[in-house]
Amino acid sequence: MTLDMTKQGILSFDGSCKTFDAAVDGYARSEAVNAIFIKRLDDAIRDRDPIRAVIRATASNSNGKTQSLMKPSSSGQEQVIRKAYEIAGIGDLSRTAYVECHGTGTVTGDDKEGNAVARVFGQHGVYIGSVKSNVGHTEGASGITGVIKAVLALEHRAIPPDLHFSQPNPAIPFDQAGLRVPVEETPWPPGRLPRVSVSSFGIGGSNTHVIIDSTDSFFRAGCNGLSKNCKKVARLMPVSAKSAKSLQGRIEAIKDYLKRQASPPIDQAAYTLGVRRDHLCHRAFCIANDNEVFDFETGPQVQAAPRVLFAFTGQGANWDAIAAQLMRQSPSFRQDIQDMDETLQSLDNAPSWTIEDILLGRQDADMLGQAEVDQPVSVAVQLAIVNFLGLLGVRPDAVVGHSSGEMAAAYAAGSLTQSETIICAYIRGKNVKTSDKGGAMAAVGLGRDGVASLLSKGVTIACENSDSSVTISGDKEAIHQTVAAIRAQDATVTTKILPIDVAYHTSHMCEQGQDIEARLQPLLSAKAPGISFFSTVTGRQLDSGTLLGPSYWRSNLESPVLFNTAMQALVHHFQDEAAVIVEIGPHSALQVLKCRS
Repeated sequence: MTLDMTKQGILSFDGSCKTFDAAVDGYARSEAVNAIFIKRLDDAIRDRDPIRAVIRATASNSNGKTQSLMKPSSSGQEQVIRKAYEIAGIGDLSRTAYVECHGTGTVTGDDKEGNAVARVFGQHGVYIGSVKSNVGHTEGASGITGVIKAVLALEHRAIPPDLHFSQPNPAIPFDQAGLRVPVEETPWPPGRLPRVSVSSFGIGGSNTHVIIDSTDSFFRAGCNGLSKNCKKVARLMPVSAKSAKSLQGRIEAIKDYLKRQASPPIDQAAYTLGVRRDHLCHRAFCIANDNEVFDFETGPQVQAAPRVLFAFTGQGANWDAIAAQLMRQSPSFRQDIQDMDETLQSLDNAPSWTIEDILLGRQDADMLGQAEVDQPVSVAVQLAIVNFLGLLGVRPDAVVGHSSGEMAAAYAAGSLTQSETIICAYIRGKNVKTSDKGGAMAAVGLGRDGVASLLSKGVTIACENSDSSVTISGDKEAIHQTVAAIRAQDATVTTKILPIDVAYHTSHMCEQGQDIEARLQPLLSAKAPGISFFSTVTGRQLDSGTLLGPSYWRSNLESPVLFNTAMQALVHHFQDEAAVIVEIGPHSALQVLKCRS
């Protein structure tokens, strides 16, 4: 094959790829074995994998109408690059720093590709090059070789030099298009993002293009929610060191750096300090915004990183205001909501509304009072917040959920996927509305023992919230009788009839629970929790290997919520460790309950 390619003038006579040079005379064959590991970004973040770069988009096409099978098409190459940027939603191509070209070093190939790149990037100029000038054309492995070079360039913030380039190819408009081939290691050009475009073309006319961003740049620009639209939002800037003296030095260095900037990069500093730095035992923090005042508060020495415990509220929490703000400020949060809407719309009995429209006030706000809307909307926001916190490096060591909040807890624990969780919430809410037993619920400011003797027939304790708070549930008339009896005995006891017409967590829900279990059976591939899961169905930590499948979610609807017992078990489990409880809810609905437990 090599002899035949030499006779056809495809291979270089001196065994080198002179990519984009005037002396171009063919390519040098070489060999490589390489591989890259590609994983969905959400999954990589969830699994805490090291992420070396982020693929923004890929595109492919075929040349089609050319003189022969082996003749490249400049227009086809241009189209595939533009297609990739369109898919990525990137309109400003001037921010791309470098194009890793296919760049074989052949007369026809370099001419066609160089002109295609010039038409796409020529208005603002760009660095171009090809790894083939360094290692030769690895043919079937060449595309991956180019991607690996791109990732290394992003990590080192430097563009590697091309070899065998001295005189620009006159067939390529270098000067007019501002194209430059680096002949020595080149620092990342100012004003350009850590972004590389990579092209790879097949000998039969297949064209592919991939856009790659550095991990830091991608998260900073949108995936962590620090978007350009939220300049005035306060930022948390944590600082740490191994000693108190070093900590003070770090604080002064950061303050000095920020004050020397014409426009302090608060977003970037907050991201780098919070996500890309180790958190040592001596710590301080600053809440920074655009007023350029950086007052750091120090805290006590931390012996070990505290355990993070997530507590999820149930339905009825008013999410719309906070969720709408997050959707406007965080592209990743909004994308999660849209992904869950897409999941629900794919169902045979898809809702007539969308979570996004509900949260942004595009549909009747009264719909949030309906279980079939309220439950999936509440759970969807909780899932998006879990993802958002995960992007910032905040992940739970244990979870607990109140009523429907257990579904979000199961997602955070790795037992359910995002799609499974939102479907579970939708089916739960939709089935609950079919109850016609005339139920009601009420909040009571008494503990289990204090209220037990006052319950009318047909009323049970649905939720043990704390030592001094329960929710009772049952027949509507019996609930009103019980509330009246409590008020008659002690008018100072807080009582409130809840604005719902079903009796959750009682025998009223048996028919709905049975139907939910049957409907979820073919839809869930539940796994055991990957972290400590404190069940409010059982009131204890679930044993390892316990699957949160359809039967569990039936019990979650029918059984009392043992939140108080579960919280006590959680606190006891972590009593010898520093721990922080993060409530995943729009307001501190569970805070008082946790304090009283």
